[in-house]
Amino acid sequence: MKLVRWLGCGCMMLALSHAQAQNKAGDPYPVKPVRIIVPFPAGGAVDVPARIVAQKMGESSGQPVIVDNIAGAGGTLGNGALIKAPPDGHTFVMTTAGSITITPSLYPQRPYDPVKDFSPVTQLFTLPFILTTNPSLPAKTVPELIALGKSKPGKLNVATSGNGNDYHLAAELFRSMAGIEVTMVPYKGGAPSLTAILAGEADWGFQVISTSLPQIKAGKLNVLGVSSRKRASALPEVPTIAEAGLPGFEAAGWWGVLAPPGTPKDAVEKLREAVVKIIRQPENMEKFSREGFDVVTTTPEQFAQVIRDDSAKWARVVKAAHISVQ
Repeated sequence: MKLVRWLGCGCMMLALSHAQAQNKAGDPYPVKPVRIIVPFPAGGAVDVPARIVAQKMGESSGQPVIVDNIAGAGGTLGNGALIKAPPDGHTFVMTTAGSITITPSLYPQRPYDPVKDFSPVTQLFTLPFILTTNPSLPAKTVPELIALGKSKPGKLNVATSGNGNDYHLAAELFRSMAGIEVTMVPYKGGAPSLTAILAGEADWGFQVISTSLPQIKAGKLNVLGVSSRKRASALPEVPTIAEAGLPGFEAAGWWGVLAPPGTPKDAVEKLREAVVKIIRQPENMEKFSREGFDVVTTTPEQFAQVIRDDSAKWARVVKAAHISVQ
């Protein structure tokens, strides 16, 4: 009789333990307040999708979700703040390719290791750049631009939105692969660099689609190619630069979500599922497409590979071009 009771109790304990394990695996997310770090100022391009995620996540879970803008040093302050956060999936950063895979190579004392100091969650968007020129420039195709550059070494001015940023590195990669010499002219942001090309102060440069599209439609700006591996959904008629005459060229930016180092795999996956579900809502997909973003959600493993590949590529470009930031 005692043996039966013991076996009965044992079975009940095993059943309870199994139920508890199932409940833990199926816990809702989030279960406490969430902090989304944005390493750039409020109101900027990265801030917009972060606040969409915060609003939708808060509405669906009933938990407070705040956006914490920690701007400065090209995104390194905000990214660095994530490293010290609790690794429980309730603090994450929505950040950019430049601040993760380019910035560490620009500083003698690296603020963080892009491969070792974060837990990749998912890539969210790719942000194709477009190679734009002033309409007065005689080069109307990528091969013509390369030929012009070779005929006038160092004479073509290239507008960038600052030393060492995405636009600059894309231009350096183009220059290197094309085998031409140009004069890089840094401006204080994307808008001033675009204005310089429109005014003929600079001959060409890389820009984002959203700010350039009105000028392209008005015939005030020529576009020769898209920097990404695939054509941009906002400009499907424009070939990639690789298609247009420089095989192997790729320099798209991206945005993604990273968690603190050591975040458990199940917490990473719950966070990923919650964010991807919001980003892929039809109304949000349409909005992002209008802004020139291509939604590309990945697994943590795929995103980790993107970070490794991009970090190695941009480190080579930075070293070859002798780029430094004071």
